[in-house]
Amino acid sequence: MITWGEAAMQPGDMNVEEAKGLIYRSLIIWLVVMALVSLGFWIG
Repeated sequence: MITWGEAAMQPGDMNVEEAKGLIYRSLIIWLVVMALVSLGFWIG
């Protein structure tokens, strides 16, 4: 499985902690967006 870090850079340029941070950040952003969309449907 290829991570986003490996796809964007040569393997080894990004350490595991940085890769985890990017993945967690992306997941949190995705969850926030989904929550806002759901709230929009409920309010609307």
